[in-house]
Amino acid sequence: MIDGKSGIVILDLRPPGAFQAEHIEGSVNIQLKDLPSHYQRLEKHKDRDILCLCSGSVQSAYAMAYLYTRGFRKVHNLSGGFSRYKNDVGERIVTDGAGRD
Repeated sequence: MIDGKSGIVILDLRPPGAFQAEHIEGSVNIQLKDLPSHYQRLEKHKDRDILCLCSGSVQSAYAMAYLYTRGFRKVHNLSGGFSRYKNDVGERIVTDGAGRD
């Protein structure tokens, strides 16, 4: 869940199938619809920057707002989502389906 190089927590909100197909190394997968019942998994990282991403950037904006209402103050939305990251950066993409805490 934590990017070892920067200490950023990467929250991937895409469906499990898309996450398993490819995701950023070290990210955790919690769908937006499951966030209200699973956001506690992020509590231990509340003092870190949390980068929310989805396929585009709409669901991640909702996730960012939701986490903010739960006391998370360092939440960010990856504009353009995973698609933009893959096209613009393309590094550290894995296909093993392992999302860590």
